[in-house]
Amino acid sequence: MNFFSEAPTQGLGYRNMCRFFSGPIFHTKALGSMEYYMRLDTDSFLLAPLPRDPFLAMNETGGAYGFLARAVEHPSLSAGLYEAVRGVAGRLDKTGQAPSSEELLVHRGLLGSQLGRWDGSFFYNNLEVLHLPFWRSPAQLEIFDALDRLGGFLRSRWGDGPVRTLSLAFTGTKRELVRFDDVPYWHQNLVLL
Repeated sequence: MNFFSEAPTQGLGYRNMCRFFSGPIFHTKALGSMEYYMRLDTDSFLLAPLPRDPFLAMNETGGAYGFLARAVEHPSLSAGLYEAVRGVAGRLDKTGQAPSSEELLVHRGLLGSQLGRWDGSFFYNNLEVLHLPFWRSPAQLEIFDALDRLGGFLRSRWGDGPVRTLSLAFTGTKRELVRFDDVPYWHQNLVLL
């Protein structure tokens, strides 16, 4: 996994989209009565019928987050993000609201090789399935609100994929991750067959 040699630049529209998909979408009226949410980017394609029902897979495994692959964020687009999420999660740990599972991502190779360091790896979220009660929890709301107050979505272009990954690192468990590596999928330069 390599990131771009130069950080891509996006305007306020894209940055607001990242912000929206990082938190506010879970509280929209349209998703109000839904238990699961599946996102497929507008320029993505399913290349064949799905081999299994992703919602059933999430339900059967108790998954909070379903993903296809991993990617690596450019360092300039995630400056301060890890520290911000870790700081909020540390406060949550003390109240007992969110058991830390940072070790989960270290063991999976998503935070680098040691605690206290993130290598920019994140869950590629141009196709994702989410269990909405998890993402509407007080812990997730507190993480989003803290990040939003810091202004990193607009100033630094914090992406919703890295935000989601780090939120899971500190508030999720290994069993809540479901990998859909059997989905025939195409998005720009990622093709999974």
